[in-house]
Amino acid sequence: MKDWDDLKFILAIYRSGGLSAAARDLGVNHATVSRRLTAFEARKSLRLFDRFSDGMKPTSTGLKVIEAAQQMEQHYHAIDLELTAQTDDLSGPLKLAVPQLILKFSLLDILTEFKEKYPQIDLQIIATNEANIHRREADVTICGTDKPENSLWGRKLLSQKRGFYGSSDYLKNRNPEAPLKLVNFIWYGDKVLPQIKTHYPNAEIIAKFDDMVAALSAIENGMGVGRIPCIIGENAPNLIRLSKTDLEDYSDLWLLTHPDLRKTPKIKTFMDFVGPALIKKKNIFMGMI
Repeated sequence: MKDWDDLKFILAIYRSGGLSAAARDLGVNHATVSRRLTAFEARKSLRLFDRFSDGMKPTSTGLKVIEAAQQMEQHYHAIDLELTAQTDDLSGPLKLAVPQLILKFSLLDILTEFKEKYPQIDLQIIATNEANIHRREADVTICGTDKPENSLWGRKLLSQKRGFYGSSDYLKNRNPEAPLKLVNFIWYGDKVLPQIKTHYPNAEIIAKFDDMVAALSAIENGMGVGRIPCIIGENAPNLIRLSKTDLEDYSDLWLLTHPDLRKTPKIKTFMDFVGPALIKKKNIFMGMI
């Protein structure tokens, strides 16, 4: 169907709730999404979405189109999954979804070795913790979670710990009598965490972030101390762990794929290579170095 490309844009708008978010998900600009939606609506003489200040909501007609598009998407992905599962060689694309900081601090050397050994596999990296394998956004994911999706196949690689870290310059040069500056995450709230309050009763939160990459940059630049996974804190060259505080449990690290892909040679080869290599780094993930 020639309209399938347009329907992918419509589904993205529905799932994200707006043009800008859909554009980010699709990897295109805002104008492209708007133009594709407008052209489709004009061609079919339909209005698929109502525009509101807080986003876009599908009309009754839009919901019918979305339902049909979801069915088409399911059929498309089922065919794509079957064809991928039947591939019996070690070549072609392999999409890996992995969070940016896991990629940076624990995986790049492993992937470099993998590519040297299997150069014919076209490794494509998607820097996210939220790729949908059932929608074929990725073939394999490495993610931190305590509750992996039941419909996926794979295994827990290792447990993780987290602790409080600050830049060496900040921790070495700070006045012990001055309040300890904290870089916090928004979902922790406005209170100083008990683990810090016990040892630093005058600690104060000076900034809150909703993204770990941004928070890490702030910590590295001496803004304050923050709670981050040990795999990051122990590997970042200018960070020091706050010695008075204990390490805490963090989400487990999992290696997952679609059950129908687990015996595909390139998927199996990749998982058999990367899994054991990450397990060898378990002491760093646990802060035991």
